Amino acid sequence: MEDDFNTILDRLTAQTYELVVISIIGMGGTRKTTVARKAYDNSYIHSRFDKQAWVTISKEYNKRQMLLEFVSSITGSSQEMSNDQLMEIVYSGLKDMRFLIVIDDIQSTEAWAQMQRIFLNDDNKIRILLTTRLKYVVDYVSCPDFTPYSKTFLSLDDSWILFTKNIFKKDLCPPLLIEIWKHIVQHCKGLPLLVVVVSRLLGKIDPTHNY
Repeated sequence: MEDDFNTILDRLTAQTYELVVISIIGMGGTRKTTVARKAYDNSYIHSRFDKQAWVTISKEYNKRQMLLEFVSSITGSSQEMSNDQLMEIVYSGLKDMRFLIVIDDIQSTEAWAQMQRIFLNDDNKIRILLTTRLKYVVDYVSCPDFTPYSKTFLSLDDSWILFTKNIFKKDLCPPLLIEIWKHIVQHCKGLPLLVVVVSRLLGKIDPTHNY
């Protein structure tokens, strides 16, 4: 995942004073959220931004919940207010800070259109890291200077490394199981989530060739 992470890190810390939207696109299970979380939790990223917020959108977009999460990130609390009051707090807070916002698993352009109202570009140095499964969403939100980052499948070698680390941790795979387990890994087709699920299932059974 290091190449993925370094690419995202470079884009987040690019020297520009305009709002930047960085998109990560890929099918479910390709670890888009994992890469975004790795960047979000990075100590260097923490030093470059005044505030950070993580909002998960998913299929059911909830405008009020999104606003409450932003206000909580800015002020440390989320008191009972109207949506307009919440938007005013969010806008004021974003305007004066270097702010990193992760919008995870957004699945509609309508959700982005409503959220964009508070991301006004006033030289506020906002960075938005966005993950989605949908190309039309990426086409709608992406900045021209920052092409979408496509989360690809793992190679067979990387799939094997992920598979064996999940089962054996630091131990080596028994020689008698290498051939049959490599055959199983090959059928995961490089999808990281599937490799992890299968390795966890196999890690619970008797590790013998016959089984």
